Amino acid sequence: MPRRFQLQNASGTVYDLNTVGHYFYEPDGLGWGEETTLLRLGETYLVQEKVVEQPVVSGQIVFHTYEEYNSFLRFIQVGGLILGYMPISTWRYISCTIQLGKTEIKPDTNRLICEVVFSGTSQWYERVSVQPSSAEIPQDAKLYNYKYPYTYAQGDAGTIHIVNGSLSSYFRLVINGLTENPVWRLYVNGEVQASGAISASIPLGHSLVVNTRPSSMEIAEYDGETFYRDLYGYSDFSTERLFMLPPGESMLAIADDNGTPTAYVEVYRRV
Repeated sequence: MPRRFQLQNASGTVYDLNTVGHYFYEPDGLGWGEETTLLRLGETYLVQEKVVEQPVVSGQIVFHTYEEYNSFLRFIQVGGLILGYMPISTWRYISCTIQLGKTEIKPDTNRLICEVVFSGTSQWYERVSVQPSSAEIPQDAKLYNYKYPYTYAQGDAGTIHIVNGSLSSYFRLVINGLTENPVWRLYVNGEVQASGAISASIPLGHSLVVNTRPSSMEIAEYDGETFYRDLYGYSDFSTERLFMLPPGESMLAIADDNGTPTAYVEVYRRV
């Protein structure tokens, strides 16, 4: 299966970059790099600092018509761009800005070929969504030692078991209404490592969204996919609220005044 590319904007609209009318051609910069600062000690060198390089993906977008080009301009001007890349079977993403060149339709090709550069504002990550199971559990539930080295497993009601990679990951927690004063807690080896809570009522059909990614960080109420109101000011400031998921195995426990609301977590697993 050939590799695929797509672009998403802040409205959630996805623009396929593998269609006949517009496709991303001759991509470059899809690898991974690291800048290392070394200190010479005699005939050896000591590593002082390692910094992951900014992802910069370049290439050409080939448009069949000016209408396709203008449609793409309207799409990217919405902002909040996320480039998606699927080399085999798993999508990987970076938040990015874009620089798009402008040319004329060439008579020999009858195509509009534009140079493009996607400059990453994040590192590459994967999106993995998990949900609690339906079984009931006691309030003092513990995290057990599941053996899923690179997968995600469902947990008990109100809990979401996560097996992360070797790096800490941001996440997006969605708690569905109706929910009263929801609370979320992170457990590692049965111990609470971080937590968050808000004092608010989320009606049926709405949801609480807790997004810990720096570029889209928020605690907010949504009506479906539409932003409804900011709830950060309603949060419990004695808690960490916007934390990261640690490497390895952990558990998120979700509860509210009524028991265990339905929820799911989208993990931005860094790769």
